[in-house]
Amino acid sequence: MPDHIVVFFLEDKDFTEVVGDTNLPYINALIAATNTALFTQSYSTFQG
Repeated sequence: MPDHIVVFFLEDKDFTEVVGDTNLPYINALIAATNTALFTQSYSTFQG
């Protein structure tokens, strides 16, 4: 059993447009969870 599982959700909108959007209840529930780590300052170095 792994110690941690990391799942990345990528959205083509700004973080502030996603948080609180009632059309995205699942993503907002994950954001609100106490065991969630948010990577809000992560950037791509390559886009293929």
